[in-house]
Amino acid sequence: MDILLDTFLMGFPYAILALGVFISYRVLDFADLSCEGTFVLGGATALVMIANGANPWLATLTAFFVGAIGGLITGLLNTKLKINGLLAGIITLTAFFSINLVILGINSDEPFSFATTYSSFRTLKVTVGEDPTIFGLLGNLFSVRKYGVLIELTVILLIILALLYFFFGTEVGMSMRAAGMNKKMARAQGINTDFYVILGLMISNGLIALSAALGAQRDYTISSVSGTGMIVVGLASIIIGEALFGKRSFKNWLISVVLGAIVYYFIIAIALYLGFPSHLLKLLYAILIVLILVLGFLKEKYHWNINLIDRFASLFDKKKKDTLEELPDYPVEDMVRPNFTKENNGSSMLQVRNVKKVFNPSGNKEDIKVALNDLSIDIKEGEFVTIIGGNGSGKSTFINTVSGVYIPEEGIVEINGVDVTKEKEYKRSKYIGRVAQDPYQGTAQNMSVLENMNIAYKRNTKKTLKWGFNKGTTLMFKERLQELNLGLENRLNAKIGLLSGGQRQAVTLLMATIKKPDILFLDEHTAALDPKTASKVLDLTDSIVKNNNLTCVMVTHNMKDAIKYGNRLLMFNNGKIIYDVSGEEKQNLTVEALLKKFEDIDFNDSDVLA
Repeated sequence: MDILLDTFLMGFPYAILALGVFISYRVLDFADLSCEGTFVLGGATALVMIANGANPWLATLTAFFVGAIGGLITGLLNTKLKINGLLAGIITLTAFFSINLVILGINSDEPFSFATTYSSFRTLKVTVGEDPTIFGLLGNLFSVRKYGVLIELTVILLIILALLYFFFGTEVGMSMRAAGMNKKMARAQGINTDFYVILGLMISNGLIALSAALGAQRDYTISSVSGTGMIVVGLASIIIGEALFGKRSFKNWLISVVLGAIVYYFIIAIALYLGFPSHLLKLLYAILIVLILVLGFLKEKYHWNINLIDRFASLFDKKKKDTLEELPDYPVEDMVRPNFTKENNGSSMLQVRNVKKVFNPSGNKEDIKVALNDLSIDIKEGEFVTIIGGNGSGKSTFINTVSGVYIPEEGIVEINGVDVTKEKEYKRSKYIGRVAQDPYQGTAQNMSVLENMNIAYKRNTKKTLKWGFNKGTTLMFKERLQELNLGLENRLNAKIGLLSGGQRQAVTLLMATIKKPDILFLDEHTAALDPKTASKVLDLTDSIVKNNNLTCVMVTHNMKDAIKYGNRLLMFNNGKIIYDVSGEEKQNLTVEALLKKFEDIDFNDSDVLA
C-alpha cells in the first residue's frame, strides 16, 4: 500500500512534467533542454514566495507563469534570432542556473528548506500545526498528510488533463499541432508557425515549472540541482506510455503520457523497496529507457498489440456509428459550401515583374546560383498554365518565390493587384493554394482527415479557443471528400498518415481549394505517385480547376501532361521563360515538337520525360 501511495505522490507531479515535455518534444517536435532550468525556477519561486507569506495558490500560479517566461525566451531565441532549438534551450538553461541560485539565496548545491532556512516559517508550522502550502487545504483534515496531498494532486492533474484535451481540440490548439508536425503545410494554410512554437514552449515550460512547484510543496524542499535528469524523466514517461498504452487518438496519447509517468515511478519505487542503491538511480533510469525502447522496437517488428488504452478504446469504436451527433451545432452559416462561381473577366491574377532570385549571393563565384533572372510573367484570371523545363531551370523557385518561401532580391510580385513581394509566406496563403511533390508535405500526418480539412477551411482566419469542429463544416467536408470517389468520407477520424500517397495528394488538393484561392500552384504534384494513381489525380485536378474556374499553375516534367492539361504552356531555362504558347497553338502541340524546342537549350532532354 505504501508503495502505491508513494508512487502516486511522486508520479502525479511528474505526470504534469511529462505532459510539458510531451508538448515540446511530441507536439512541437522541439528538443527543448531548458526544462531542467525552468523546473527549478518553478519550485524555487513557489517555495520562496510561500516562505515570505504569499498565498500558496498565488505562488503556485506564479510558478507556472515564470516557467512560461522561460519558454518564451527559448522560443524567441529560436524563431526571431534563428538560433538552433537545441542550442536555444541550452542557453536558457545556463542562464536559469544562476537565476535559480539568486532566487534560492544560496551559493552551493545545499538544499533550500523551510525548516533550515526560514526559521520564522518553521515556528509557524510547529506552533499552529497548519500546512502553509496548497496541500494545507485537505492535508490538515487527515491524520496522515499524504492522503490529503494525494487527493489534491489527483484533482489538479485531472483538471490539467481536461484543459489540455480541450485546448488541443480548439482552433488554436489544432493550429499548434499542425505547426509542430509539418511547418511547411502549416504556413501554406496561413498558420504563423513562429507564434505557435513560442506559445507551445510557454505552455510546456509553464507545466514543467508547475510540476516542480507542486513537488516542492509536497516535500517542503527544492535544490538548485533538482532539475537534473528531469528531461530524462519526461521522455521516459512518454516512451513508456506510448509503448504500453498507445496513441490511437490525441486523447489517448495524453492519457498514455500520464500513465507512463506513474508506471515509471512505480518501477523506481519497487527498485528502492527491494534495496536498490539510491545513488545508482540514474543508472536504473538509463537501463529502464533502453528496455522500453527495445520493447517498442520488438512491438513494431513482431506487431505486438500491447497498447492497453488503444485496445480498450477500439471496443467502443466498433460499436460507434459514423454520426455527427456529438459535434456542437454552430450557426448555419458554417454549413454553407464555399461559392466557387465567379465570372472570368480576363484580368491579371498574377503579375511578376523583373524578379531576380539569387542563392548564395555572398559566396564564391562558382557557388552563386541565379535561379530567377529578370523574370516577368502575366497570368490572367482563369488560366491553367503548365510549366516545363530541365532540373534547375527555375520552375519550383518561381512557385516558391511567389508563395513567399523565398524573397526576391529584385522585382515585384503582385497577386490580384496586391503587392506581396515582401509579405511573409503564411500571410500570402490567403491568396494561394499549394500542392507539393511530396504527398507527406501537404498534410499533418498524425492528425485526422477531419482535422486536416478543418485547418484548411480555417485558412487565414483568426484562430480562437472555440472547439474546432461542428456539424455544419463536418457535413460539408464529407460531401467534398465524397466527390473524390476514394471512400474517404467514411474515414474522417483516420490519421491521414495512414492513407496512401495518392489519397493524401487528393486530400491535399481538396485542402488547397476548399476555399477558392486566387491562384493554385501544383509543383510536380504527381511525380511521387505510380502512373495509374498519377493519372487519377491529374484528372481530378483538371476537373476541380475547370469546375471552379481556378487560376492554376502546374509544374511538370511530363511533356504529355504539359500538353494535355491547361490552356497555356511555359518553358523555363536558366531562370527565364524561353517559350510561351497558348490557345490553338498549344492544342496542336506534340511531344516531338516540344522536344525540338530543347535541341538548342543547355540542359539534358532526359530531364524531361516524354
